Amino acid sequence: MGRKSVLKPFKMLDAIDASGSETSQATSVEYLDKASVLIEWTGTPSGDITIEALASDSGDWFEVQFAAPITVPGTSSEHHIIFNELPFKSIRVIWTPGMASSGTITATILAKVVGA
Repeated sequence: MGRKSVLKPFKMLDAIDASGSETSQATSVEYLDKASVLIEWTGTPSGDITIEALASDSGDWFEVQFAAPITVPGTSSEHHIIFNELPFKSIRVIWTPGMASSGTITATILAKVVGA
């Protein structure tokens, strides 16, 4: 019978000021099977969220491509990013504000290991 280990939620960005750019520290996802990143924002932030990944020890980060850009529209809300596979060593979240952005941005990762 298989089992799964769930990792406790970890804040990659913790209520950062939405008026300035911010790049989270790298979060290791090596050996994890599935993960989700919950992006939450308050106030009136506007801008873009980017997820970058590191595939090897080379240190070359690349942008993870999604069907549509992750754009924060300027009203309090949230956005879920779900990874059904994690073929990366690490990921990080990048916040790039637009004009007159204010409020906070929080990015929380939750992951699990399936089977054993």
